Amino acid sequence: ENYILHYANLADSLQVPLFCIGTEFRMAVQKRGPFWKNLIKKVRAIYSGQITYAANWDNYQLIDFWSELDYIGIDAYFPLIEVAQPTLSQLLTAWGPEFERLKSLSADYQKPILFTEFGYQSLTGTTGKHWQLNNKNTEMESQRTAYEAILNKFWDVPWFAGGFLWKWHLKKDAGGLKDPNFTPQGKPALEVITKYYKSHTRHSVAIK
Repeated sequence: ENYILHYANLADSLQVPLFCIGTEFRMAVQKRGPFWKNLIKKVRAIYSGQITYAANWDNYQLIDFWSELDYIGIDAYFPLIEVAQPTLSQLLTAWGPEFERLKSLSADYQKPILFTEFGYQSLTGTTGKHWQLNNKNTEMESQRTAYEAILNKFWDVPWFAGGFLWKWHLKKDAGGLKDPNFTPQGKPALEVITKYYKSHTRHSVAIK
């Protein structure tokens, strides 16, 4: 608690517009709901910006304090389809069930969805059970198509507030066509991301 309140106070002093109170806890949020609700009140007492929490993709439905926050934060590493190199059409279809669940969650709480993390490795199978992948099948097209699908599906949706890309390095020479990791730097995926952020006008999400 003291750790989080320290950084909430620092964030307020720096006029940071959004503060995340925690990331991917599991038992700590499922068994200590009152603690988190009380913590949110304490954060709001010292921090004037908006607040979210980053739940993992597989347990966001178990969080009982979404109503106390400004955004429903989700680390969106959903395993969508067990196909080595799915097409854009396949991925858009695979997003369907989760898209509807997120839409309903937003409606239930009258809060926008924020992808507190989203990203894909440069590996064959990155849109499936990616935690089981090794680094032997490095290729760029699966990552590029994955970004095209997630941005195409969510970008213009009124209940979607946007997201934070995982992962971007400070080094200008990071990534590249031989890099199997999450960064889109120096890869075809970056062209897709640039296209959306540069050419597509985002709607303004109202906080209710």
